[in-house]
Amino acid sequence: MNARTRWAVIWAGWVAYFCIAETIAVRSRQPYAPLCAYLRPALGAGGSRVHRAAGTVVVGTAVAWFIPHVFKGGANA
Repeated sequence: MNARTRWAVIWAGWVAYFCIAETIAVRSRQPYAPLCAYLRPALGAGGSRVHRAAGTVVVGTAVAWFIPHVFKGGANA
């Protein structure tokens, strides 16, 4: 198995694990089980204006980094 295939298996496994874990969390109907239950307070949803603004900056920065990273080839560019 070459390095590209190995990493494809690792990332596919990670995505599959996350999807399964999130599905189980949502179906459990427990309010603090899904990932969003932790992300909303951390990113300031429902919090003060400053906290919400900081969360918006964090999400915006992550998206601004991720889009070029994917479409320009990331570390291989």
